[in-house]
Amino acid sequence: MIKLSITDRQAGRARTARGGRMTAARLVLASLWLLSCSVLAMAQTQPPPDANQRPNQCRIAPPYKINIEDCGRIIFTHKPLHPLVPSSIVPGSGPAIGAALEFQPNRNVWQIHSTTSAAVSYRRFWFVESKINFSHPALSESARAVSDDLKISLYARHQELPRMDFYGLGPDSRKQDLTVFSRRDSSVGVEVHNPLTGWLAVGAKIESRWPHVGSVKASGTRSIEQFFTEQQAPGFSKQPRFMRYGIFAKPHYPSSPPFKLDYNVGYSYYQDTDGGSFSFHRFEADVRHHIRFGRINNDPYATKEAARTPLSRRSNLELRARLSHSFTGANKRVPFYYQETLGGSDINGDPGLRAFDDYRFRDRNLLLFQGEYQFEIKSGYGVMVFYDVGKVAPTFSSLGSARLRHSYGVGFTVARGDRLYFRAYVGLGGGEGVHPFFGVPKFY
Repeated sequence: MIKLSITDRQAGRARTARGGRMTAARLVLASLWLLSCSVLAMAQTQPPPDANQRPNQCRIAPPYKINIEDCGRIIFTHKPLHPLVPSSIVPGSGPAIGAALEFQPNRNVWQIHSTTSAAVSYRRFWFVESKINFSHPALSESARAVSDDLKISLYARHQELPRMDFYGLGPDSRKQDLTVFSRRDSSVGVEVHNPLTGWLAVGAKIESRWPHVGSVKASGTRSIEQFFTEQQAPGFSKQPRFMRYGIFAKPHYPSSPPFKLDYNVGYSYYQDTDGGSFSFHRFEADVRHHIRFGRINNDPYATKEAARTPLSRRSNLELRARLSHSFTGANKRVPFYYQETLGGSDINGDPGLRAFDDYRFRDRNLLLFQGEYQFEIKSGYGVMVFYDVGKVAPTFSSLGSARLRHSYGVGFTVARGDRLYFRAYVGLGGGEGVHPFFGVPKFY
């Protein structure tokens, strides 16, 4: 066991770093405040009523039944203020409660949709975020035919994650090596999404990030610095500010029966603005195929303004492949907190290797294949079966020889068309016990 000590010089650097982190947090909070002020200013012009909007059906009337789905939709989408659906901020945070303030101040050629939201969990995880989305009918006539819009998004976000799991790096990390660390993330950025044709969209993103990780000081905990060195957990002792520059392409097949293809291929450069020792590049490809079977029911929420709203079918098959490759220049490293994870769900709530704990395997490179079949039993209630296989590795060339992990499982779903409201499942086959999951889709 190696325990890190802090010298007086290191303490001075720590105080400087804390000052920088406080400045970053103030900058993000100031950005949130400015975005919120813009939201309130734009909200002075309210949109006219939508002729296609469904009537309020959350009421008791003959034959004296309450439509729970309509009640939930009205409660959790009410404008301008509504509660957020109870969900996790990140895997391991526990259920969180929160609220969102939304405005859509006009319906001109440029549509504006602004949201300011915040939530906190009983485990003291919390976040606050503000977004303003500007959308415009696609410049391409073929893209307009499928209701794909040109979108520009401005956002600012801050989140506090007081206890995150770390098992070490590599495909052979051990469960008994579990340690914990705290994490804080602040970011401000802009993203542009531009549909070129009916089947292809491209985009770009630029954002500034202020990460911070630290120890967890609580009795009975195994804090990361007590068991892992800086070489084993690169980036723990120093977290610089990053600039992230990204471009992406999204080939897709319009959502029409019985197929839907959704591809996302992107490249990002994470620039360490404090010396460059943690700068790295990342290539990502996420390929999803959806195949629907059985009878077709018209979605009751479909409107003329939502031409691509999916249709409800008796069963859905999703096949997915995902590759992530991170690489650096000479003598540079990828911070452990930005490396990919497999097991349970990752920090974005994306499931992979569901027979293992969240964040169970972590490394620079990731390869994942998934198959999931959902079958509707009756009126939106269904069952699901899935199979995951994947691996992580320190280099792209070692992905071939790295140990492959498997998981499978069964579960229960509540859905309407492609809208998944709730799911519960158990992950099996990983050799590390049974892993249950109960939850709803991510609410932000």
